[in-house]
Amino acid sequence: DQLPKTHSGLNTFFSDKFVKTNRAPVTLGRDFAVGLRYRNDARYDGDAVIVAEMAQEVFRLADEMISLLEQKLQEAKGNDE
Repeated sequence: DQLPKTHSGLNTFFSDKFVKTNRAPVTLGRDFAVGLRYRNDARYDGDAVIVAEMAQEVFRLADEMISLLEQKLQEAKGNDE
């Protein structure tokens, strides 16, 4: 698979490859979409209000994503041995 070139494409890719195949929880897919919405608001909406709680939510999401991907990499290594 070729990686997407847009943020919305990445969201769709993550949903198709991880959420819909039950390799990631649905809540993580939803949180990812929310994080991208925050990003888009901050980038493109001059009147957007971004508060500390929103940033903390995105950092928590990043930690969850990293943990999930590390787990998947470990599983893949285990299958290679």
